[in-house]
Amino acid sequence: MQIGVYGSGYLGTVVSACLADFGTPVSCCHANSARMVEMAQGNIPFFEKNLKEVIRRNVRAGRLVYSTDVESFARRMRVIFLAEDSSGSLQDLVLRIARLAPKPPVLSIVTPVSVGTASAIEKSLQKENLRATIVSQPMFFTDGCAVEDFNWPDRIVLGTASNDAVLALKQIFHPLVMRGVPVIVTNHETAELVREAATAFVATKISFINEVANLCEKVNADAVNLALALGLDKKIAPRCLQPGAGMGGIFAESDMDSLAQLAQGKGVSLKILSAAREVNQLLADRLADKISGVVNSVQNKGVGILGLSFKPNTNSIAGSSSIRLVQSLLSKGAKVAPMTRSPFRTHAWN
Repeated sequence: MQIGVYGSGYLGTVVSACLADFGTPVSCCHANSARMVEMAQGNIPFFEKNLKEVIRRNVRAGRLVYSTDVESFARRMRVIFLAEDSSGSLQDLVLRIARLAPKPPVLSIVTPVSVGTASAIEKSLQKENLRATIVSQPMFFTDGCAVEDFNWPDRIVLGTASNDAVLALKQIFHPLVMRGVPVIVTNHETAELVREAATAFVATKISFINEVANLCEKVNADAVNLALALGLDKKIAPRCLQPGAGMGGIFAESDMDSLAQLAQGKGVSLKILSAAREVNQLLADRLADKISGVVNSVQNKGVGILGLSFKPNTNSIAGSSSIRLVQSLLSKGAKVAPMTRSPFRTHAWN
């Protein structure tokens, strides 16, 4: 089966490399020739644990190739994963591929999109008298663990009414299906909402444990042991239940923005989401206040910040609590000296 991935950003790079690591020939396409050449050499402008090794291994084996020829790409590929980091040109891309493809392709949307996007694209295809099978397939990657998350997902979500598309995608993800990874087949809107709702739930969980940690300080309780005890409860689970400086990530804020806008547009009040986001935004100020209290004001004092990325094993500072902490300390008059081991990236790129 001819498998293609369109996108040379974070998602496209991870998806193409990890699909090829299944042993399947994969073609990754994007119009930027300089970037394609760099990626073919295993050079990617961001750090993601183990990703460079996966790319180089599969390029050497001939399973992963990079191309700038969109016309040839569209004509040869039966299944194409649309994996750009932003959805701005998604509809135009779908229409272009549908016009070029000799047979209706399966187009799996991995790009983060708002609810209703896939249905709107299907209407555009009908209006232009074009045919393609659209699948909404959110993928749940954590920066720094993307390769691991791809290979050991909690679930595969497919939003489509096409049984043929489901069978084709199950064949592609056969190593995961055979391992027992659940496959949830649903409609477009549910699949699109799963990603945003999952992000919002994680944000709520992180904000909750940080609020309780604040209470622990007032009553002489140990927040770390409290989180451990809570996490051992099967109804709660330990992941994302550690007090810290807040939640960040390339897509976290955009996911929550999109969910909040959707709810507001439909007249639904997501009070818990609003509270969780407020807590997350205020955590840096709370930490700055603690630091200031310990040293009796940070005014004109040097403060070192070790690490600017929002979590280990990535150089992304998108939504980083470290950046918010730096800004808060600067507002208090501190002389901040941030230190990082590698160049950082500020946002998603394509």
